[in-house]
Amino acid sequence: MPPPSRRPPALMEELVEEILLRFPPSEPASLFRATLVCKPWRRLICSSGFRRRLREHHRTAPMLGFLCDLKTASDKFDKDDTTFVPTTSFRFPSNAVNPRWRRVVDALHGRVLIVDASEDSCEFPDFLVWNSTDGKVRKLPVPMYTHIWSAALACAAPGCDHLDCDDDSAFRVAVVATDSFGRFTATFVYSSEQGAWSPPKTSVPFQHIMNRCMRGPAARVENKALCFFCVWTKKTLEYDLVNHKLSFVSLPPECKDWDIALMSTEDGALGFTTVLDYNLYLWIREVDDELIINGGARWSQRRVIELDKILPNHALLESPRVLTIVNAVGITFAATPSGHFSIDLKSGRVTDIFEGSDQRYIVRDIVLYRIFRTPGTKIK
Repeated sequence: MPPPSRRPPALMEELVEEILLRFPPSEPASLFRATLVCKPWRRLICSSGFRRRLREHHRTAPMLGFLCDLKTASDKFDKDDTTFVPTTSFRFPSNAVNPRWRRVVDALHGRVLIVDASEDSCEFPDFLVWNSTDGKVRKLPVPMYTHIWSAALACAAPGCDHLDCDDDSAFRVAVVATDSFGRFTATFVYSSEQGAWSPPKTSVPFQHIMNRCMRGPAARVENKALCFFCVWTKKTLEYDLVNHKLSFVSLPPECKDWDIALMSTEDGALGFTTVLDYNLYLWIREVDDELIINGGARWSQRRVIELDKILPNHALLESPRVLTIVNAVGITFAATPSGHFSIDLKSGRVTDIFEGSDQRYIVRDIVLYRIFRTPGTKIK
């Protein structure tokens, strides 16, 4: 009889971890499948230490898709459906995203900030914070009626490096808004730890934003400040999360009045993109404390992308409009009369988001869903 076959020696745990850390985070199913190999692998992958090292290794959370308020061209705006559009193989369960949510505002670490669709008042409705990993929804009644507003999620600790952040971490919601009479602009901050809104932290004269709306989503600058774009003013409204102060930052005169998408760069600086004559311009703010204190800023133009050379001909009937940009992963989204496209800024690859669909869609808001989705079940 032939000798019994010998099992190959087990890999050292350190080597296994180094291999698993290199699994692409944009395909979270690969790590879930790896947990089925054996209990030691499952214990390793589900540990908090592995999740932290995964974030340290990749640094930038992958974009798994985006949430948007979507309607067909024949529908009215009150028929918007909140929809998740995947950009990888990741999918939510079929009933996870509620199409009746009125507006998706922001997303951070698996939480999604939403305007409550159950409110029919023309005044400011309540917020919902949806935990996309466990499905729980927290309702946040807003402390004042508002006329013009914008909002964003933030970590509980200013300057957080996000290495230990997950859907169980404490968070804040910052709302920058004016009252219904247009008398002032103030900031309210909700703390999940306290379960309550703060009193107004600061206020500025309302006329500074010229009775115009603030367009989101906000840009997070080193997780120490939130910047909101004020439409038609060529200014951004910056809220300092550390000192709880509001200030205005002027944009360069070359930009359009409204077609702006704010972003934060990989090193935490404030930037924005705009489109002029089929060219996509990338601008970065240079740090100059004296200028910022006086309401100004020094900007440098870092890049110009000729969209007429990479977009299909049918998308060039009019100059495209930038919807949002993810500088950390090098992706921007642009809208044209004939479709919506994602553009990889590194490779120049263009993808028709709704390719193959017979419908023509109108997208009102795009909120990017970026998260390290890893197995979290603990094994005793």
